[in-house]
Amino acid sequence: MAKRVMVVEDDALTGELLQTVLELDGHRVTIASNLAEARAVLATGRPEVAIVDAWLKNESGLDLVRELRRRPEWSRIKIIVASATDDASEAALAAGADAFVLKSSLVSQPGLTIADCLAATTPNQN
Repeated sequence: MAKRVMVVEDDALTGELLQTVLELDGHRVTIASNLAEARAVLATGRPEVAIVDAWLKNESGLDLVRELRRRPEWSRIKIIVASATDDASEAALAAGADAFVLKSSLVSQPGLTIADCLAATTPNQN
């Protein structure tokens, strides 16, 4: 089922690659390269899913995850935190993410769907 997806990724090439993979899977994708852009996307329309880079340049994607969970109007957005390494997995889930995935899995397994990512981790009970 097609979803409205916001990808928060500071590396332009990775963002474009994720956008392409997700659009090929039928999703409508908006890219934000930092927290300010992500907030602007959220102000203009509510995505159903947010894929958030754990470590942005000079910012933490986990701050956005916590903010999404605190704000009632955004609290139902499914959040997948992605990182190049698995060192952020526990922190991502503790911050309120619904799932954690390695970036390499998102781009190397085109058949890996958003539903697969969300099913791979116990859902957040917020």
